[in-house]
Amino acid sequence: MSTFELLAEQISSADSDAEIRIEAAIQLSNNIEHYVSGPTYAGFLRKLVPIFINCLKGPPLFIPTSLEQKLRICILTILYQLPKNSPGPFELYTEDVADLLINLVRMDNEENASLCIKIIIDIMRYRTKVLGDKLQPFLALIDHMFDQINLVVRDQLDNQAPYNSTPGTSLPESSQNHDNSPRSGSSTASISDIHLEQPTLPLPKAMASLKVLGECSILVQSIFEFYQSSDSLDIKLIFLRIKSILLLQAKLQEQAHAAAAAMGSIFTGDYKLSCMSASNQISGDMEAVQDTWYTAAINTVHIMHSLCKFKGIEKWMNEKDIIIWFKIVGKNPEAYLRANTLSLQLRLAAEQASEQLMVVFTKFLEHHPTDLDTLFSLVESVANGKFSQTHPLFTYIYHYIICNESIEYQKKIVLRSLEVYASKRASQRTKTFLLHNIVNPVVAKDVMLMPKEGSPKNPRLMDKVVIKSIHTNIWKVSFGDPNDDLTGIDHTRLEALQLTATLVKYHHSTLQDARKDIMKFGWAHIYLEDVINKHAAYVVISYFIAHYETPANLVQQVYLSLLKTNPGDGRALVTQALELIATVFPNMCNAVPDDRNPIWAVTPHRILTEERRHVPQITTVLSFLVKHADLFYECRDKFIILIVGSLRAIAQLPNCSGQSKKLVLQLMTLVWQWEQQRVEGKKPLTKEKSKLENSGEQLMTSSILSMIRSTLADTSEYIIPAWACTKTLNYLVEFIVSLRRPVPPLSAGAKAANASHRPRLK
Repeated sequence: MSTFELLAEQISSADSDAEIRIEAAIQLSNNIEHYVSGPTYAGFLRKLVPIFINCLKGPPLFIPTSLEQKLRICILTILYQLPKNSPGPFELYTEDVADLLINLVRMDNEENASLCIKIIIDIMRYRTKVLGDKLQPFLALIDHMFDQINLVVRDQLDNQAPYNSTPGTSLPESSQNHDNSPRSGSSTASISDIHLEQPTLPLPKAMASLKVLGECSILVQSIFEFYQSSDSLDIKLIFLRIKSILLLQAKLQEQAHAAAAAMGSIFTGDYKLSCMSASNQISGDMEAVQDTWYTAAINTVHIMHSLCKFKGIEKWMNEKDIIIWFKIVGKNPEAYLRANTLSLQLRLAAEQASEQLMVVFTKFLEHHPTDLDTLFSLVESVANGKFSQTHPLFTYIYHYIICNESIEYQKKIVLRSLEVYASKRASQRTKTFLLHNIVNPVVAKDVMLMPKEGSPKNPRLMDKVVIKSIHTNIWKVSFGDPNDDLTGIDHTRLEALQLTATLVKYHHSTLQDARKDIMKFGWAHIYLEDVINKHAAYVVISYFIAHYETPANLVQQVYLSLLKTNPGDGRALVTQALELIATVFPNMCNAVPDDRNPIWAVTPHRILTEERRHVPQITTVLSFLVKHADLFYECRDKFIILIVGSLRAIAQLPNCSGQSKKLVLQLMTLVWQWEQQRVEGKKPLTKEKSKLENSGEQLMTSSILSMIRSTLADTSEYIIPAWACTKTLNYLVEFIVSLRRPVPPLSAGAKAANASHRPRLK
């Protein structure tokens, strides 16, 4: 005898102890996959389905702690787990099981009936044809459920009557008067059992339970999906019944809607009462039943998020204590979600609730744009990880702050943000968030909207008050603790440097009084160990040099530091700073025309000579030369030999990076461009010579020709040595050969074209 047959005997035996029967049913449920796979499934159904039907035909029970009730739940769970796909062994028992389930929905308690409806829908999905004759009983069940919904709502919500007051839905005496008591299994019920010694509350009858009746819509949807082509399905009648249920209201609802209609508004509920009552209910049970608390909190957020989409929410939006309550409720699930201690079944819902909660907060801010305390409190919570940084918050910041047409409102936001930046109580994360997401974007947007003809003269946002606040709160303050709740890059300083660079670039004319502090602010940052902030400070100083008169020795010092630095992750910032300084060299360093030893060429030449073995060092210098070919043309004799000698060090063939290959090609192109410029620079002499030879006014004498030849010979232009040209060409050939790129195969069209142009013998 197999294992499931032994278990079946234990379940079917009336003489067996109830706990033994339950244990056998639980063992079947836990190992169901083993019994229903393969050829044993047919024997399993043949043995156990009749036993299950016989057990479920017994009288319904309404005591949740009853052993017979637990056995019925186990049997229904097994039926729900059985594979019902077609074709299959379950087809022989489909009609008998369906008849039993319909009867249980009418007569049994709400727990069993809910599971029965799920099994019915599962059977419909796979056994549509077999249950074609059962459509009418299904429709009769739905019709009966529709009737019960109307009666239950009237009796329970209007008259506050117990379940047994509903006609035709009486319960046993043990199940009376439980309507206003907590359900068994809830935290409140367990506390009552311990302290007040109340009896276990009975389960309500299925047709008197709003839980079961609420699943009527799911059953209707399944019937429409699986039997939509059936002639027995009166769609119009069912639609009218559904419409009547949707319009069903309790008396208090009808009165509230009528009063709201008389006032020309729409009643959407007493939000304050709902929120406060939910708060009182779930706060007391938080430690007792954690998952229940979080479920209630998440469901409350879902409800409020849905209501935020409609008009008529101004009433509860004016209640600030509701928003405060939502902040308290939202922080707990968020903390457990981040700590990865929230239950698996609640994590997705908590993620959705986190974004929906931010929608509720931003809706409140939309109705109270001048409430800066709430805005900055929310920003602080988000920045410090108490709430997620979700898209709705950034959408609100962009549309209602950055793109706000009120300059005065933007000034208030910026000034308040600068005060927070200077505050010692605010965390570095809050300061970074404010500068990165509010202050810098507002300033950038203001720059975009400035008129072209008077960009720095007529600023829209940057007046004396804002400039003074930035001067006082950023450029004059000390750094603060660099280890304040941050690791890695100090993003607060980086955002402050970004703001400073933007102001110096676009509002330099209004910063005359702050030039000294701006230079001190930038200069103090170049001594940091943080590479990104250090190079960002060089960019700020370079903007300062480009727009203000700066001593030449200071410019040379910055120039030398940038060329000698090893950029690493800050390569783009170093390049940007060098580009800014290069634009001011000819004017600031008193350059002499045709000077072959300008001051800006001394430093690169010295670095290339002394650091030729340090590839990252010379890479920075050579990249700078490539981008400023004209600046170094007159002094190219100092660099061409060094460039030729550095090619193999930069790109060691055949294994080298793409960046190294790119730089080598740029350097060879640079040498070629310099040589081309040298050759093309003598064309005027050639043109003058042709004019003299072709002139009819005077004859070209030998003395004149000799004078021109001597002029060409005595020109002091630098010419690349032949050995350097040969060395460059040899490396170029090796470079091309080392690429090793396979030739792509010809397409069919290309092959045909080549064949058509191939010469033929005649």
